[in-house]
Order: sequence, then C-alpha cells, then structure tokens
Amino acid sequence: MGSGGRTFRTLRSSRSSGSSSWPDTEVKREMYERHFVGRVFGVIDDRASVVAMWRSLDLTVVQVAEGAF
Repeated sequence: MGSGGRTFRTLRSSRSSGSSSWPDTEVKREMYERHFVGRVFGVIDDRASVVAMWRSLDLTVVQVAEGAF
C-alpha cells in the first residue's frame, strides 16, 4: 500500500533481445489501454520516447534519467 491508501504497481515490459518487434512505446501503451486506463495517476520511466508517449496521454510522468536508448 502506498501513501493515502493507494496501491503502487510496477508495470514492466522487459523483453529478451529479438523477442518482439514492437517498440516499447507501443507495448506500454497497449498494456495501459487494456488494463490501467482510469486507474493510473502517475508514471515513472526513463526512456525519452516512452515519457513522451505517457505525456501524450495526459499522464503525470517522473523521468528518472534522460534516456534516448
């Protein structure tokens, strides 16, 4: 349980090299749209392209490090 009775969950889309041709932005957007719409109040990420995608969905994002990888 997080502060204020909120539950914090970690969404990881780790994939072994070559296991998927989907970019992280598409994988994470798909998971968000299927399972988390309306239930997320913020996101923590480091990859610049993914941060931009979260922000395009009007989510609050904490970018922990600048990453263009």
